[in-house]
Formats: sequence, C-alpha cells, structure tokens
Amino acid sequence: MKPKQSRGIKGLRSLSRALKIASSAFGRLAMTGEGSRRRPPRPPTSRRCDWTTPGFGRARNDTSCPFPFSVDVACAVIREGGKILITRRREKDHLGGLWEFPGGKRVAAESLGACLEREIFEELGVRIRPKRFLQCIHYRYPEKRVSLYFYECGLLEGTPFARASLEFRWVRPFELRNYSFPPADEALLNLLRGVG
Repeated sequence: MKPKQSRGIKGLRSLSRALKIASSAFGRLAMTGEGSRRRPPRPPTSRRCDWTTPGFGRARNDTSCPFPFSVDVACAVIREGGKILITRRREKDHLGGLWEFPGGKRVAAESLGACLEREIFEELGVRIRPKRFLQCIHYRYPEKRVSLYFYECGLLEGTPFARASLEFRWVRPFELRNYSFPPADEALLNLLRGVG
C-alpha cells in the first residue's frame, strides 16, 4: 500500500498543475493571438493597397509579419512636380553616406502610419499627405533583417529641410540611377523608374 499523502502536499501539487496549465494557455494567447475577437491583419502585399489598408495600421507586436524578429521601417516616396524627394544618410549611421527615401523604424505598439508621420516630421520638418501603398520589401543584411513599407506621399504642410539627414534633393525618376541607394531599395527603384 502506498502511504497516504497529506492534504498540504496534494494541494501544492494541484496548484502546481493549475499554474502550468494557465502559463501554457497564456503563452499561447500571447504568441498567436488566439481568443481575440478579430484575427490580426496581414501586412500589405499588393501595390493596390492604400494608406488606409489594415496592414498600414498594424502594430509592431502583430505576429502575422513573415519575419517576426525583423525591424519594421516605414518609408515615404514624396512626389512634387514630377520629382521625388530623397535624403542622404549621415556618415555615422548604418549605411552612412547612401541615399534613401525618408522614413524610419517604428517603435513598439506604433502603427506604420503613425511611424511614417512622426519620422517625416522629425527628419524633414513637414507634414505629408498619403496617397497609396507602393511596395513591401523584406531584406536580410548580415547584422539584421528589415521589412520596408513604401508609401507614395505628397507634401501637406511645410518646406523640407535636413533635420536628421545629411542633405536632401528633389530628383526625377530617371535620375535615381545616379545616386547610391542601399541594396534593399533596388526593387522599388526599378518600380519607380518604370512609372516615372
């Protein structure tokens, strides 16, 4: 016969099992979003998406991103009078000295839309008017992976000036080939040259 266990030991074992089950269920909910009323929206994958697509408002903690540990970057292709605004990265920054489309990394719980508006104001001191979603590019650098979300925008208020970048220029689409961009931008550059 097995010796009888005291009530205290039985109670502790029951509590331990209950905590393990609760912990497992909580972890599953946190990782997959199970139990929520709506499924998290997918990031935009089509050029037909516009500024108001669910993917544009997707928070960083949404697990539907194909690269959950990548850095999400919102970028603006600002057009005025047939020209596109590009900025040059400061030498001390990652990929320093290269040209790029203005924008930046989003912070935790920030949507792509809020990120883009904040970054453009911080970099150029202007308010932008969104028009349409252009392209999403996933690219792996040796030190990190990035997911770039490009949106075509127009100026809404203010005159651009270089606040957080080395300099900026207005260029026509066919002139983009004269500037050195990060390799992750290549697909978008081809798209812009084709429509410009």
